[in-house]
Amino acid sequence: MSLDSIVVPDFQGDSCEISIENWIARFEELAKLKKLDDERKILMIGNFLKGEALDWYMTTKSHNHDLSYERLKTLFIGRFGLRVLSPIIEFSRLKYDPVKGIADYYKTKRRLGTLAGLSESHIIPLMIEGLPPHLSNAFISVQPLTMDHFYEIASKAEANSKLREYSRGSAVIQNKNIHKPQYHSQSNKRKYKPPSPCRICENLSFKNRYHWSNECFNREGNFKKQRTENFSNKQVSKNNLN
Repeated sequence: MSLDSIVVPDFQGDSCEISIENWIARFEELAKLKKLDDERKILMIGNFLKGEALDWYMTTKSHNHDLSYERLKTLFIGRFGLRVLSPIIEFSRLKYDPVKGIADYYKTKRRLGTLAGLSESHIIPLMIEGLPPHLSNAFISVQPLTMDHFYEIASKAEANSKLREYSRGSAVIQNKNIHKPQYHSQSNKRKYKPPSPCRICENLSFKNRYHWSNECFNREGNFKKQRTENFSNKQVSKNNLN
């Protein structure tokens, strides 16, 4: 193979399997072969970037006037470099985080595994091992052959799990509303008359008295008190006649 055929793969950002350090080293091999000065390196490097890496590159250039290549290189590594001492240790420690989601877990785990030199057939089982049971159960009946297939299954399992949690939450709220006790203050009751006369008064031959039975003067103790007072009044009147 001719040196003129050096190939530099596109760098897409955090999702790229090659480390930023190794990618820059490859780019600099091409730049050395083409005898590019620093100004042309800054211009040419953008031709090999895509996605978030290209967005970052354009934004960095626009906010940094008189940007040198070495400064750009330092910023590039600072943005996309993995700050880990050992990729294999970080790979084994990394577990699924429900806050960050399956996309972040997959992207980081895959990159760490690749940097650690693990094959795809080794990375996939360890990816599954790092998932919680409600996601790893999706792989009981199916074994993904590729990392992309793993991500497809895990993403669906995560979406279904979130849907179940949402449904359970909605059901709990509905049950609370159904069984929520209704409180009616006495002041609200007094604003409206009942639709029918008081039964207590009806039984005592007092017709067409519209008030709530629990407020009726003739109810229980109130009625006994009234009978005692009426009896006393009758006795006084009888004595006066005698």
